[in-house]
Amino acid sequence: MSKDPDLELVKRFKEEGSLESFRALYERYKDKVFSTAFAICGNYAEAADVSQETFFLIYRKIKRFSFKSRFSTWVYRLTVNVAVEKRRSRKEFLALSEIGEEVFEHTGDTPLETLERTERDALLNRSLRHLSPKLRTVIVLRYFQGLSYEEISSILGISMGTVKSRLFRAHRELSPLLQRPPFSAPPGGQEDAWQGN
Repeated sequence: MSKDPDLELVKRFKEEGSLESFRALYERYKDKVFSTAFAICGNYAEAADVSQETFFLIYRKIKRFSFKSRFSTWVYRLTVNVAVEKRRSRKEFLALSEIGEEVFEHTGDTPLETLERTERDALLNRSLRHLSPKLRTVIVLRYFQGLSYEEISSILGISMGTVKSRLFRAHRELSPLLQRPPFSAPPGGQEDAWQGN
């Protein structure tokens, strides 16, 4: 295993209770934790709640971190677990249609480029909501966070073969959805399916 870039910060926080080290870890991971939570929960407010709870757990459980895995792997595992539990506690899963400016903010684009990017983001998020939670999670970790198969395997507690199999199934399910024009209805003519009805 290569040297964990967070090792010194984690050690100082774990052994000395250094709040400065915790703040540095927070700054390093806050965007990654939030974007992972948002992609799984599909809702800005819930993603913010998941982020807050994840960092609370990091603060509370840091003494249990044993350095057997990279700190980033541990953080992602906590984030996924908290996000999945939050979603499970709801009767109804919210669609990934609440695309806020604060999440997809792009500067320096022309109005046409902004519109095209917004449509692409909307299409991707509508398509992702059609995946099962298991398939959505591997897509989020692989492509939103750029994690390796090995890291995803460790985070989710599944074999690398299972990671690859889920990614293959996710690609197969996403492919026809991503080929459709942004505002067309899904197969079967369910015009209101995109609205989550």
